[in-house]
Amino acid sequence: MWILAADTCFPTPSVALMHQGRLVETAFCESKQHTVEQLVPHMAAILEKHHLSTADIALMAATIGPGGFSGVRLAMTAIKGYALPHGTPTSGFTSLEVLAFAVKQSSQHHAATIALNAARGQCYVQSFDLQPATPEATDTIALVDYAAIPSHTQNPIFTDAEASIGHNAQIFPLPESSAATLAALCHQRHMSGQQAQKLGVPLHIRPADAKAAKAPLIYGAA
Repeated sequence: MWILAADTCFPTPSVALMHQGRLVETAFCESKQHTVEQLVPHMAAILEKHHLSTADIALMAATIGPGGFSGVRLAMTAIKGYALPHGTPTSGFTSLEVLAFAVKQSSQHHAATIALNAARGQCYVQSFDLQPATPEATDTIALVDYAAIPSHTQNPIFTDAEASIGHNAQIFPLPESSAATLAALCHQRHMSGQQAQKLGVPLHIRPADAKAAKAPLIYGAA
């Protein structure tokens, strides 16, 4: 089974191709600023390099957020576009689910709380049971101040801003994650017979910073 995965939630957007649970290739965009012009070409190049077409892909996946308000949509839109011609099944996973899976792969912990930087001194936080084949959330995603995290959980905390939490908790750095981690999670979820969430709409916990104009802007008016 071929899986094509795309991510634009993590620091470096990426695309991954997996076959029968084996990572075949990962391609990274130069930066988030280059995502628009590089993500889809990377997807096309990976398929062409391995003599595949979208018809050969059995499952496609994308991260759905939380992440940058506009950036999250890029991977989702690209995957939906590639899946549409042949009705290829799609799956959506939160960035916290993917990070929890990375923790499961790289540690011996049975539970973990993921705290992902949301800027402004806050983070997206969610706890997971790591004992099943794929991580299972034990609460909902919350947007909280970093300093408040220890009061929310007794689990080891995996975060990208350890210094902001303090010293009264078990704190570990988040493992690096990419579309390759997403593809591995997608494969494991499929093999374990668990129902994956169909790729739908982006998950935004915080409203966009940009505000719509109250009245239309008219350019060139006297």
